[in-house]
Amino acid sequence: MADPESNLSHLEDVLGYRFRQRNLLRRALEHSSHSADHNERLEFLGDSVLDLVVSGWLFAKFQGQREGRLTEYKSMLVSRNTLSRVGQRLELEQFLVVGDGLKQRQQLPTSLSGNAVEAILGAIYLDAPRTSVLATCEEIILRWLEPEIHDLPQRYLQVQAKQTLQIVAQKYFKCLPSYSTSENTVESSSPVFAAEVKINDQLLGRGQASSKKRAQQQAAWQAILALREQHDFTELHD
Repeated sequence: MADPESNLSHLEDVLGYRFRQRNLLRRALEHSSHSADHNERLEFLGDSVLDLVVSGWLFAKFQGQREGRLTEYKSMLVSRNTLSRVGQRLELEQFLVVGDGLKQRQQLPTSLSGNAVEAILGAIYLDAPRTSVLATCEEIILRWLEPEIHDLPQRYLQVQAKQTLQIVAQKYFKCLPSYSTSENTVESSSPVFAAEVKINDQLLGRGQASSKKRAQQQAAWQAILALREQHDFTELHD
């Protein structure tokens, strides 16, 4: 059996932070299904730290951008899905301490890793020297979020593709986009959805993903790229 302290040392290497009070890290990994001394209070604190750091970074990075768009960017970066991806990249699932009911499941909910990300941020905030606490949290958060931050405006446009395409279709073509979606089962038995989108019966985009929503989103993005080459609509460029 692996030494628990060695496991925590390995996790600190992955996190890029060495705790002075390792009990804070232990608590950050403790799920409420296992103990009354769980990580939810640290999660509450870490959520606020994350909001502050991300808001400050966005404010400095996109100085010409309006408040509404900054809010939308922030929502992307602090969302449950984003934090779950961060937790998966950090491989936090193997370090979480959960109750027997969750242990019996083949796979833990990805949300648990995302919640642990916030709890660990709360633990780091309490553990770091007061003179450098915000700088420490900022460096760690931006490193963890680097794949999400990369090319953020373009990623935002892709996420908003269906809404943007609807606005363009109504404004310039006087109609709504028409989506058709089919489901296929591959060898692994996992569903794969294929989507097409048309405007006035013209096929403009195709997409394929593990969910209907994502497949339609990809099809809408392909449609936007196609329309960009044909028209100079303001809504297609940001």
